[in-house]
Amino acid sequence: MIGTEGFGQPLGFQEAARTVLGRLRDNRVTRSSFVRTLASELRYQVVRRDRPSRPPAPIIVSCHHKSGSTLMRTIFLKLCDEFDWRFRWHGGGAPVELPPRVDVLGLGHAHFDLSRLNKPYRGVHLIRDPRDVIASGYEYHLRTDEPWCVNSNLDESPPITAPRVPMWLESCSEEWKREYLGSLCGQSYQERLRSLSPADGVTFEMTHYGTWTIERMLAWDYDDPNVVELRFEDVLADFDGEMRRMFVALGLSGRWLERAIEIAATEDLARMDADRLTHDPHIQSRGVSRWERHLTDEHRAAFKERFGDVVVRLGYESSNDW
Repeated sequence: MIGTEGFGQPLGFQEAARTVLGRLRDNRVTRSSFVRTLASELRYQVVRRDRPSRPPAPIIVSCHHKSGSTLMRTIFLKLCDEFDWRFRWHGGGAPVELPPRVDVLGLGHAHFDLSRLNKPYRGVHLIRDPRDVIASGYEYHLRTDEPWCVNSNLDESPPITAPRVPMWLESCSEEWKREYLGSLCGQSYQERLRSLSPADGVTFEMTHYGTWTIERMLAWDYDDPNVVELRFEDVLADFDGEMRRMFVALGLSGRWLERAIEIAATEDLARMDADRLTHDPHIQSRGVSRWERHLTDEHRAAFKERFGDVVVRLGYESSNDW
């Protein structure tokens, strides 16, 4: 367990100075650089004296495509702005290592191996019913303007990088990327989906982005004691309760816990007005489940053959006879 003594309490000036001096002592810097950085850091700490202290260990927020990643990104962006925490979001390429001087690191595709960390951390991991990952992804990719999705440059010359492939998949082998480009049949991902019937389009989504996302879910370590596990469906059903559970697990308490819940509540779908829902490109409706509308019997059989009992393993069904 990571110690939380003092977490959520304002820093005193002397503690701030000790923190800064210790950080600078560990790095090789010039005298002028030391003075400039010291002054900057002390100003930063003094300004935030009435804010909660920085987390005792970095908070890593891991999400998956069409599984609430935009929701979590917005919540933690607002939280860090309010609390004066340092925030970085990686929706594309995975960081090689934990970025320095970051309080909250967000990952749009859970594409950072936490087992590589040699320092304490706390984490949040958000998943969604894999069947809805496919259904929602299909609907979203028909209309999004994300560069990788509308890219029509299918040149296979290496290195194949974004936007020819999604940025978070740039680390895949060149052979894998060439196979992906070949599967588009001379079209962008979106053009390919639009050229197919709805049934064939869902199949295409299942064997492409749906597979990439679900495989990432399956590879996740669900037994990590430092990570609080959330399900998108549970968040929408009991927003305040799940936010409280998440923030308590991250170490917040008292008035800062209540303030964090208030901040998160501004992103609750159930509280949003119709105009905001209509104009947010990442929100398709208040409803979370749409897989039954898209997945035919043939799709369901193909899903089970490809992913086995994933919905049972993730707690969405009691058996694989759905």
